Amino acid sequence: MPEQPDRFDEIRPYRDEEVAAVLSRLCLDADFLRTLVGVTHPQLGRWVPRAATWAARWRVRRLTAAIRTVRELQDAMEPLLRQVIESTTRGFSVSGVETLPQGESLLFVSNHRDIVMDPAFINFTLWHQGMKTVHAAIGDNLLSKSFAADLMRLNKSFIVKRSAKGPRETLRNSQLLSEYVRGVLSEGGNVWIAQREGRAKDGDDRTDPAVIKMLQLAYRKSGESLKDAVRAMQLVPVSLSYEFDPCDRHKARELDCIARHGRYKKTEHEDLEQIALGVKGDKGRVHLHFGAPLQGDYRDADEVALAIDAQIHRGYRCFPSHWLAWQRAETIRTGTAPTLPDDLEFAIDDAARSEFWARFEELTPGEWSQLLRMYAQPVHNQLSAQRSCEATSAATRLFEETE
Repeated sequence: MPEQPDRFDEIRPYRDEEVAAVLSRLCLDADFLRTLVGVTHPQLGRWVPRAATWAARWRVRRLTAAIRTVRELQDAMEPLLRQVIESTTRGFSVSGVETLPQGESLLFVSNHRDIVMDPAFINFTLWHQGMKTVHAAIGDNLLSKSFAADLMRLNKSFIVKRSAKGPRETLRNSQLLSEYVRGVLSEGGNVWIAQREGRAKDGDDRTDPAVIKMLQLAYRKSGESLKDAVRAMQLVPVSLSYEFDPCDRHKARELDCIARHGRYKKTEHEDLEQIALGVKGDKGRVHLHFGAPLQGDYRDADEVALAIDAQIHRGYRCFPSHWLAWQRAETIRTGTAPTLPDDLEFAIDDAARSEFWARFEELTPGEWSQLLRMYAQPVHNQLSAQRSCEATSAATRLFEETE
């Protein structure tokens, strides 16, 4: 009797028993092999494409010949990810991981800068802490090629359907997604999801309350309150800080196009190109900060979203690129150059200034403004979060003194 289909089959990651067949399929996928060559050896791919493709197939087969489970695949990928981190960053640092609850399922909600590297940095850190890697949410709009879906689902990614036709289908998809996430957490797994749909191309990290409402659906169905759902999910805000965004100029052009024309039309496989650039491009220094699981008595999804934002903004590490952009943006806004804080963690010397402003060369005025805003916004958000925290602390002290 044939096995009954799982209702999560269309969105779930591949299981261990499916790994070998998917890897064999990838070894025969010409699109995948050409893309791999384009990322790893672009010049060789242009000069001798047939030989380069053959070599890529041979290497993939050799690397995956003995792999039969998802864990074995991730173990094999760790040296490759380590190499990417070492070759494309000037230092990767982590804070807060030591305070994470051990042996418990966690739902990580982070700001979103890069399609692949955001969950990759989180997984790399958890793997080295001896913790379970995450089931990562990825939009179906990123899977224009079948091999992209295979690669993501091999690496414990589950699919978020964004191409629903009408509100009923949207609700069904959201309910299914919520139940999948709850199922993973209840079975002892960890989950990662971005705080909103798509990358924050303008640098303004804000949680969409719709994400919280979606996550709550499965709990509300069983009669649990928002407070109980948030605590059951063990929702941990995560801040990802990149000194440089490899895709920054592309994002600036897109934002400028939208500002001028009201829309932007992507090329057919633009997302895959952005994935490749995000992986292999220079990121400068990168910092990952894990916050504390939310424990508040929240009235609605908006309050949960604000609580996530507060932790993400405070945990963000502002590099010289962010402070230089903030200083210039404030100078343009007020006519006076603000003084940078004396206690900056990183020195801002002439070399840092030259390297950063070189990113603005050959941009139109509109693109220039968008790029400046992209890098300045995290400082605005962090300063605002600090002021809010100070005001809350002052109000609390005043209340205690008057009792």
